[in-house]
Amino acid sequence: MISPAGLRFVDWESFAVAPRERDLGPLIEAGYADHLRPDWAMVELYDLEWRLDEIAQYASWFSHPHSGSRDDQVAWDGLQHELDRPDCHSPP
Repeated sequence: MISPAGLRFVDWESFAVAPRERDLGPLIEAGYADHLRPDWAMVELYDLEWRLDEIAQYASWFSHPHSGSRDDQVAWDGLQHELDRPDCHSPP
């Protein structure tokens, strides 16, 4: 959202008040980091929090009985993505 005070991020998913770095991951991945000037330590912290939360949710999913359904495959692919993706680091 653009306000008279400048660009504002609104997190409609969890609707939580947090530092902007919490929601910058997709914008950084899209190449907009140079314009945002984020606190990279915070970006890395929230990226790690996201990854660990995702892995915990997938671990919970697979700790219960499952039959190989389409949902199971989506969960497996998501788990593999989180385990294989590179860490978020500040640019050199």
